[in-house]
Amino acid sequence: MLILSCNGVAKSYGAELILDDISFSVHQKDRIGIVGPNGAGKTTLLKIIAGIEGVDKGCVNIPGSISIGYLSQHPVLNENQPVWDYVMENFYDLIEMEQRLRELERAMTENQGRELENLMAAYGKLSEEFSDAGGYGYKSLIRGALKGLGISEEKFHTPLGLLSGGQKTRAALAKLLLKKHHLLLLDEPTNYLDIEATEWLESFLSGYEGAVMIISHDRYFLDKLCSSIFEIRNNHLLEYKGNYSDFVLQKEAALEIEFKHYKDQKKEVERQQEIIRQLKSFNREKSVRRAKSKEKQLARMDTLLKPVAGEEKVSIRLEPEIKSGRDVLTLEDVGMAFPDRLLFSGVNLEVYRGDIIGIIGPNGAGKTTLFNIISGKISPTSGNITKGHNVNIAYYKQQEDINPDNTVLDEVWDKNPRLDTTCLRNILAAFLFKGDDVYKKIRQLSGGEKSRVALINMMLSKANLLLLDEPTNHLDIQSREVLEDALIDYTGTVLVISHDRYFLDRVATRIALLTPEGIDLYYGDYSYYRMKRQQEKENFGQQENGMTRTAVRQQRKKERAEKERLRQKKRKLQDMEEQIIGLEEKIKQMELSLSQPEIYTNPEKSKEIHYEIVGLKRKLDELYREWENMSV
Repeated sequence: MLILSCNGVAKSYGAELILDDISFSVHQKDRIGIVGPNGAGKTTLLKIIAGIEGVDKGCVNIPGSISIGYLSQHPVLNENQPVWDYVMENFYDLIEMEQRLRELERAMTENQGRELENLMAAYGKLSEEFSDAGGYGYKSLIRGALKGLGISEEKFHTPLGLLSGGQKTRAALAKLLLKKHHLLLLDEPTNYLDIEATEWLESFLSGYEGAVMIISHDRYFLDKLCSSIFEIRNNHLLEYKGNYSDFVLQKEAALEIEFKHYKDQKKEVERQQEIIRQLKSFNREKSVRRAKSKEKQLARMDTLLKPVAGEEKVSIRLEPEIKSGRDVLTLEDVGMAFPDRLLFSGVNLEVYRGDIIGIIGPNGAGKTTLFNIISGKISPTSGNITKGHNVNIAYYKQQEDINPDNTVLDEVWDKNPRLDTTCLRNILAAFLFKGDDVYKKIRQLSGGEKSRVALINMMLSKANLLLLDEPTNHLDIQSREVLEDALIDYTGTVLVISHDRYFLDRVATRIALLTPEGIDLYYGDYSYYRMKRQQEKENFGQQENGMTRTAVRQQRKKERAEKERLRQKKRKLQDMEEQIIGLEEKIKQMELSLSQPEIYTNPEKSKEIHYEIVGLKRKLDELYREWENMSV
């Protein structure tokens, strides 16, 4: 079924051309990813389709029966309306039918005879309609969508105005998904979702009956979901079949073909120009006429422009000023609790030079809090952190050092005076500060732009341990690739919080899943982590077979308690071993002292030391017995 067709659409803002000669069609169940540099016109295209923006030229044809849902990056909501009531607006017809059913139920208890028969017939018919329309499942759908997108049940009845910006966007997305439009237009839907919520959204959209058009910088998301990619660049739209990875390969192949055609035409033009030159050199009427004829043919030729692969990718080299020791960071039983709740406990992690560890977990798990503890901004409520030799930390989230009166150019240059102008401008351009943008004052920048400045400063610092909290936010795909390439070649150590699974697949050497009970460590990239988690679920599912949910929860609780018991036992054994070594060394030194003249010539002193040795040996025997009992 045809959802819409777009024919020759052009759009300008003042003298600036945004879109030109855009044509495509969308059919039912299409999954279209829209990519391109920031400012290319992706959001403008969605707004045109949604009817929010008009066109200067061309047209968008949408059949009258087609409904379109649009999710903007900043939805406008009724701040006083509770979350549940906001999403329930989708189901007013069902709510009215449900109320009518309750009225019929009351009426049936108050009537009899013929009137009761009529009421029962009406109730049966309405009940069937209610069931067919999903009346017995819509509340479960709402609950599933809200929870799937990361809004907990305790927030269901919270006014929208009390939610964070990300939570508002998730509530708007939940409502939009449940409306069952023929076409969904989603502008960066995964921006405020953690990995778990993003995977829920992938699953939901995969089974969606309508078509979906998505603007996203999440390459993993585009790979999993999309059947075609629209690239908007230089005001035009190019369509590629397949997912994002297919698009990358097709684009490279198309570029090679374009270069070949360009070089072949250039060679042919040069050949024809040489023929024309020779014909003119003959200086005969016939040869001059032939030369003019060929000149006209060349003039009519459609000259191919030199293919442009896009903006040249900038390479940034990260190099620590001082090499750290092999052991960079040790976390032992680190925990963080607040008066009203425990955030996490029992966090144990060994970080070695050269590690790039991806820290993942649901929103609210405490990932940023853990970084604040590691950086020394706050103290944990339990446990210890040991920093290795020559470890120098740079924390991306810290923006206190940015001077609001500086321009972007001066801010980075002041901290990196060794860079020349060309190099500095290239680095700024790689992170989306181009042209006159570099002369903006820091105080004029958005939160996302300030974050990008902080990221540049951090990357150019000489630190050897980088703490990166969502570094790919506010970056387009090309800028993300610049960051990835720099981190892959980095000789220091990196801890990175990220929901960007494609990014984690490219850079991470280990994945650390933060849970309330500690950290589960996986030795590989994100795809390896996901495979192992699936295996764990399947194995656990086999163990759970035949068990009730309560029994499963109790089993999990027992397993966590046993894991904690074994960890404490190991720690206690290590403490006892250290005490045994210390006592044995002390006894040895005291026994040696008995052979010294000043001691053995002094009976009182010799007797005192002898009794002390006897006491220490008794204590040593007790420790050995306890150690043997615990080691069984």
